[in-house]
Amino acid sequence: MVVELFVNFTGILNEKTLKNEATSHLNFIITNKVIIGQTYSREGMPDKIKAQDEEAKRILSAVFPNRKVVILDALAVNLGGGGLHCISMHQPELHQ
Repeated sequence: MVVELFVNFTGILNEKTLKNEATSHLNFIITNKVIIGQTYSREGMPDKIKAQDEEAKRILSAVFPNRKVVILDALAVNLGGGGLHCISMHQPELHQ
């Protein structure tokens, strides 16, 4: 299955006078029971960013209906040039 999910690799954070940073709703973590995604909206930012965050969560929930979708503020990670998936090392449970 192919699902379209808009990508904002750069430019979201600079709306709050920050430089272009790596930002993408595709940079999420898949675990056995939870999907961990990122949020980019903050108070004072344009409503379109919050709408994109909400749409990304909706899409992740639809694609992974048997997992809980949790969205975290990952600004500190993004300022370092990465995302949640970039900094994680996850290992799915092996079924025998």
